[in-house]
Amino acid sequence: MVGCRSARAAWRAVLAAAAVACGADEGLPGPPGPDAGAVRPDAGIDESDAVYDPNHVLQIEIDMAAADWDALRHQTRTLFDVLLGADCAAQPFAKPWTYFPATVTIDGWTAPMDVGVRKKGFIGSLSVDKPSLKIKFNEYAPDQRYRGLKRLTLNNQRQDPGYINACMGYAVMAWAGVPAPRCNFAHVVVNGRDLGVYANVEPIKAPFLRRHFAGDGGNLYEGTLSDFRTSWKGTFEKKNNEAAADFSDIDAMVGALEGASDVELLDALDPLVDIDDYIDFWAAEVFVAHWDGYAGNRNNFYVYADPGDGRFRFVPWGADAVLHGDAPAVFGSGYLARRLYNVADTRARYLARLRELADQWDPDAWLAEIDRMQALIADVVDATGGRDAFDAEIDDMRAFVRARGDSVREALAGAPAAIDDPLTGPPCMVPRGDLSGSFSTTWGTLGGDPFQSGTGTIDVVYDGSRVTFTAIGAMAGPGEQPGEAVVAIAGLLPDSTAAVVYVTAPAVALADGASFELDWAASFGALLRFTGAPEPELLGYLATGEVRFERAGTAPNAPIVGSLGPTLVVDPPFQAAPAPAGADAAALARAVERLAPRLAPPRLRYSDARRGR
Repeated sequence: MVGCRSARAAWRAVLAAAAVACGADEGLPGPPGPDAGAVRPDAGIDESDAVYDPNHVLQIEIDMAAADWDALRHQTRTLFDVLLGADCAAQPFAKPWTYFPATVTIDGWTAPMDVGVRKKGFIGSLSVDKPSLKIKFNEYAPDQRYRGLKRLTLNNQRQDPGYINACMGYAVMAWAGVPAPRCNFAHVVVNGRDLGVYANVEPIKAPFLRRHFAGDGGNLYEGTLSDFRTSWKGTFEKKNNEAAADFSDIDAMVGALEGASDVELLDALDPLVDIDDYIDFWAAEVFVAHWDGYAGNRNNFYVYADPGDGRFRFVPWGADAVLHGDAPAVFGSGYLARRLYNVADTRARYLARLRELADQWDPDAWLAEIDRMQALIADVVDATGGRDAFDAEIDDMRAFVRARGDSVREALAGAPAAIDDPLTGPPCMVPRGDLSGSFSTTWGTLGGDPFQSGTGTIDVVYDGSRVTFTAIGAMAGPGEQPGEAVVAIAGLLPDSTAAVVYVTAPAVALADGASFELDWAASFGALLRFTGAPEPELLGYLATGEVRFERAGTAPNAPIVGSLGPTLVVDPPFQAAPAPAGADAAALARAVERLAPRLAPPRLRYSDARRGR
């Protein structure tokens, strides 16, 4: 049996035929329909088309026991649950979610039997108030379906106040020939509480595979902080054929990428991955600025061994932060992208494909699509709040869309960017020590001499050695960002070297008797050493721990008195190599003749670390 061609090849064939029929070469079309790029050997009526009708907002009502809803929405995980420990990437990340029974009504149709509902998400999308949800119609009744579907995936778009990033991103990627999930919107109400707009994104399951590929029997893997390298491959999660614990196709990719020279690379990869198909996917990720995808962050993607030829094809996922910002001309964090970019032939093919997308980009058509989506969900946004942020986010997308063709051409006009930075290790945070401390200072002293403006204690064990200090001071004041507060404890060592532990938090959190957890979202902490260089050296981040205030405030000279920890000091993720062990106290701060007169901590965020910076 002859297998179906890839979605990319089929879609281009359709375009070519249309161009011949019309007697003109009009390039890629504007926004596609919901099935753009799909290959259907037996095309016919598909009930699920109505579920993903781009002009319809699903009305979904979920009713479940109040205790179950509270349990569901409070299920969570933290960065440290998944990334703490040297072996964090040895297996797929655990999912602490469980299904709860519910009655589900969609557009007036009520499921006759209980439906399973659970929370979903990795880290950034997790929310107690508005959780992302999976609805599984056959969790308790094996034959139950909704318009032929077993499940729905409802994303809360927590990081997208405009709500349309995912649907726009997948639409643009489908336009570019990539097999992308269908997407529209849902208005969700749970136990009478209006949760507002969700993105209804097609799950990457057997129906999707049948629509885009030669069948659904190949191995499907989800990549979450995953790559085709020995130290990264453990996090690939097999999504089908689980009974056969066979990862030989992943292992073969790892072997080819790690073992083949640049000269040998394409021959080694050709039996394993459709390189043309991947180049299309890669260029599309860059074109929509999907920095948190495979090429940009080794995250949010699927790979599928298409039964037609056994080779891997890539499918995008997690596109909730696309079509914004200043994207470079290439993402090369993913090892496949990196290796291909450093081979002249495939670099040229990638750059040509990116230029092709830029030259055929029709901003007016896509601006009209933005307008359509905005109008479709505006009333729901008005009813649930957030209209100003909604409009601002969408206006930002409009600016990106208007400029995208020109910005790509401009980026391609010069010499090709180099990808020669060191390979990073997996995202694991390896504990280096324990830390606790106390501080007593006044507001407004940040940037001065901490030994004159405050006192404190630092109790730190680093790589097995307890550190002693000859002097300890403290300071506090506004941070670099509006509404940000910084509290820092500085310590001098016997050899006049220096170390600083600092925490940031919203200034409104500083009050008498207040406390907060270091959560890497609203609050953050780090341990630095000063070497005399313009920037301090990062020794580690502070893991979860509590900051407590006896007295605090942000009025001039307000007392800032409290304590920190205990907490772990952990290596930043994505280290190029394991940090050296056995460092003594002097390793905390060296080559400093005296403390810098203005000791202002740099702004450090996990968003930098997760990009491998």
